[in-house]
Formats: sequence, structure tokens, C-alpha cells
Amino acid sequence: MLPEYIITSIAQQNDTIWVGTRGDGLFCIDRITGQVLKVFTKNNGLPDDVIYGILNDKKGKIWFSTNKGISFYNIVQATGQGTFNHYTRQYGLQHDEFNIGAYSYEDKD
Repeated sequence: MLPEYIITSIAQQNDTIWVGTRGDGLFCIDRITGQVLKVFTKNNGLPDDVIYGILNDKKGKIWFSTNKGISFYNIVQATGQGTFNHYTRQYGLQHDEFNIGAYSYEDKD
């Protein structure tokens, strides 16, 4: 189970629950068992440990807003592993820091 953290956002992708926290990173949890599968922090790929919003897209990427820009985690289905990509002011964002509820998704298909 997820220990006592301040939860800022939650998203579901198939049998995985993604939980963002205020200062403790991003948790990947098995929806069926409740087991924490992975915890992402600044030490293993996140730009910041504060996650404000989480969204998933049709291509399987998990997008999240942080204190240091917008990032996505691209899961490689064959291995279950993934890679992070980060976007900041240098990529055209107005600012790097986001706040709770600062995210939106528009499906143009």
C-alpha cells in the first residue's frame, strides 16, 4: 500500500495506477493488488519530486506537470521499462513551475 503521502494527482492506465505526490515523487501501483511497483524521484529520472497533474495519452505515454516543467514517461511494452522526456522554458513553455490542477488534455483525433 501507499504510505502516508500528500497526494496531488491520480491517473489510471490499464491495470496501473499512477499517483503523484507533493515532494515524494511518482508512484506506480498495481491496480489489482495495491502493490507499489516503482517509485520515481529525482534520483531515477524525474526532474522534480513534486507532481501536480498526471494524464495518459492514446500512445501509452504518461504526462505529468512538475515544479520543473512538463515530462512524459514512455513505456516500452516489450520490457515494461520506460524512458523520461522533459520539457522546460528552453522548449517554449511559458514557465517551468506548474501548480495543482494545471493540466489539460485535448483529443484531436
